[in-house]
Amino acid sequence: MDEWEKYLQQFESFRPMFGKECLYLSLLGLGKPEALAVAGDCLAASSDPDREVTALLKQGWREHLIAGAALLSGGVNETTLRALWDALDADSWVVPQLAVILPLVDPEASSQMKKRLLLGCPVQLRGQEELAPVSRHVVHGKSELPRYSKKAWSALSWRLFLTEPEWLLERFGADEVWGRLLSHIGFEGAEFANDWHRRLSEFRPDLNMPEALKKEDAPANVVIARRWLIPGKSVTYHCPEETLAALFEPEIQPENLVYPLLREGLERGDRVFEVTEGAVVSRSAKVPLSPGLKSVVLSYLYVHWETGVGVLDLGEFGPEVWLLRMGENVRLWRRQPRRLLEGRLELTRDRLEHANTDAICYGAKDTGEMGGGAAMAVYQSCGPLVLEAARQALTQTSRGVGEVVFTAAYDHECTVYVGHLISIKTKTSEGDWCPEPERLGDGVYNALKKLPDGARTVAFSCLATGEGRAHPDKIARLMIGAVRRFFREEPESAVQVLFCLPDYDDYQAFQRNL
Repeated sequence: MDEWEKYLQQFESFRPMFGKECLYLSLLGLGKPEALAVAGDCLAASSDPDREVTALLKQGWREHLIAGAALLSGGVNETTLRALWDALDADSWVVPQLAVILPLVDPEASSQMKKRLLLGCPVQLRGQEELAPVSRHVVHGKSELPRYSKKAWSALSWRLFLTEPEWLLERFGADEVWGRLLSHIGFEGAEFANDWHRRLSEFRPDLNMPEALKKEDAPANVVIARRWLIPGKSVTYHCPEETLAALFEPEIQPENLVYPLLREGLERGDRVFEVTEGAVVSRSAKVPLSPGLKSVVLSYLYVHWETGVGVLDLGEFGPEVWLLRMGENVRLWRRQPRRLLEGRLELTRDRLEHANTDAICYGAKDTGEMGGGAAMAVYQSCGPLVLEAARQALTQTSRGVGEVVFTAAYDHECTVYVGHLISIKTKTSEGDWCPEPERLGDGVYNALKKLPDGARTVAFSCLATGEGRAHPDKIARLMIGAVRRFFREEPESAVQVLFCLPDYDDYQAFQRNL
């Protein structure tokens, strides 16, 4: 028996999909609707469908697509659903198609997609790293091994955009949206998913699918980005088509084309953005942008003084040129990626769960619950075991503000330990908040003193400035002061400290207090 026969025996019932007609290729673009029917017939003919579907989903992109198409006809249970989500998490080449299929077969798909978006769609490798690049490309459709799936982030954002756009607009800061969506190349997941969704709804009207984005609105990422340009005013504000074209143009436009266009936009007034002391607003809507987008603008803006046009250079984040009307006497703070203190303390705009350090430390509730902000991100990246460990460890404390315990990081990809530093008291007469922010400095100091053996790098989130209602400048002084105190008392320490400050106001407060 040759290797091909041994291979097919793992999912014998699906042999017709691998025949001369290569029906799996028809599934890739849904060119032949009969391929869907054949996949369903193969599943119905199987004497052990769970085993065969699971075996398919442990292979490469071709098998993932066949299994997903088959599950549209039935055979969905906890085992097959888990295997289907695992295929998506492995950054399958057919992630866009899986993003269409999963909401049709999993009642909890919305929750599952949100969890992955909150984490940035981390890739869970399943043996791809053991293959040579050429073999990896043949089996999985790509040779690289990314930590986070751009295609999954784009496709899942697209799918939630169809049914829950307000959740996306509310949950994600503009930094993340611009960093992922405003790109001409590399985030094609939404476009592929939208096209496949539209074709599937034509072939299978019985699936009662939500309406796809219109074909003339392609690419899908541009449509989604329109809604993000001014959060809260997505219905009333429309970015002009020529500006969108410039935004998504992969090449920098020649000045003799760009500046006349921008000057024309300035004359229209309501078609461009204006930078003022208080916010970045559209002239017509007079609505402040989110802090995230404001930070992007203030970080990358420079002024073309001959024309008075502000030019936004986003570099690696995507579009190269944008323009803004400049208000008078505007003070611009230019973001620096990191600032150093004594060579041992750094600031970064990265999210805590993405810090590649030995330990991470976040602001915990006195109950150990992990329901929002950095705590939720830690829970999502470490898995449910960290929640039980935190609850158990906190029983050994008085549960006062500033107390800290360390646990394992369990499923976290980037770190080994998690510090749970109590910042929020729950069920007080004033609700959940931080009644004693002055104790957080001692908490940071004690966290550094209690670092587990072998931990030499630790990342902290900003404590208590959200739910805790503490002022960012006060927290910055306390946390930076605690680090200074630690290094004064431990001058030979090899510990490196990183403050993860994705929020623009928090980052500015820490910069001012360094």
